[in-house]
Amino acid sequence: MGTTKEMWQSPSPRNSTDIILPMDFSQLLDGAEVLLFQGSAEIKGLDYDSRRVRRGWAFVAMRGEKTDGNRYIDQAIANGAVAIVSDSAELPPRPDYPWARVAHGRRALARLSANFYHRPAERLLSTGITGTNGKTTTAFILEAILNAARRRSALVGTVEYHLPDKIIPAPHTTPEPLELMQVLSQALAAGATEAVMEVSSHALEQQRVFGVPFDVAVFSNLTRDRLDYHLTFENYFAAKRMLFEGCGTEPPRCAVLNLDDEYGRELLRFCRGRSSLVYSYGLDAGDFHARNLRMTPAGNCFQLVTPAGEIEIRSPLTGRVNVYNVIAACAAACARDCTVEQITNGILSAARVPGRFERVDAGHALGFTGVNSSTVYREKP
Repeated sequence: MGTTKEMWQSPSPRNSTDIILPMDFSQLLDGAEVLLFQGSAEIKGLDYDSRRVRRGWAFVAMRGEKTDGNRYIDQAIANGAVAIVSDSAELPPRPDYPWARVAHGRRALARLSANFYHRPAERLLSTGITGTNGKTTTAFILEAILNAARRRSALVGTVEYHLPDKIIPAPHTTPEPLELMQVLSQALAAGATEAVMEVSSHALEQQRVFGVPFDVAVFSNLTRDRLDYHLTFENYFAAKRMLFEGCGTEPPRCAVLNLDDEYGRELLRFCRGRSSLVYSYGLDAGDFHARNLRMTPAGNCFQLVTPAGEIEIRSPLTGRVNVYNVIAACAAACARDCTVEQITNGILSAARVPGRFERVDAGHALGFTGVNSSTVYREKP
């Protein structure tokens, strides 16, 4: 990739003054669901964390899972905030102080962040990947295919964030709207034309990707996980479905859905008539599926059946689960108009995904050891 690794540091207007210019408070609020508005100010930056606010910035005070940002308005003002955006219906605006009351704090944060960074998500062709399992590996494979197609891309996911010129450790699978717009803005500045994003159910439920137009959306599977947050399986699925409804945008142009998962089949019915292109995939059936599958310790080989014909696939990634991941990435790559050569070269180059099922050479006596994020597997050749 020709990239370097850096420690995560939230990009900031104060680090990007050559491309990000101040804007009027009313411009910052363009398109937000504003219920009350007063005052005017020149805005040089914005944040939802009062501790990071600097002089000349707007503070977005919103209710969160663990605390209410409206409790920290005084701290933000003390740090130099010149305007307040609040989602509190009870809190009266400060007299003679630029103030906006909004209907939904995180949706407002998404819109304001997009406005301040010149709507980077709208200038990238984005693929969103959701599901309980497989998001990270599918995203890495798709990114490898886009690289093989010589398309400069950004990747936002669980393990790390990729920009065309650097790799940054990821603090969250899907970041808050402000950080997401900052990352996408940096990606654009580095020449990116595409983005590949893992989109978690938490992010969808919390509207972190509100206003992001996805060209392609991929669904991998749904298992009984994350119920500590969503409480019921129905809520969990409803959160995943938001990606295919459109997150404050039109539905994705193309939906890629796992036919072997019952909720993938339900989404297939849901997406027909909404997305202009719907691809199904599976191990043995679907628009994209495998034929003559051979799984070995060295990787997987199969004929990929597609609507346009068959493609010979050789992947260094091992295991049945990675057959699904490769097929999903191939379907998304076809939706993004990648050629057969670009797809096969990209898959061949995707040899490992950090922290996922990885092959470690342990010598001929032991075979090999595969390591994922939580379990160690030992298999014999």
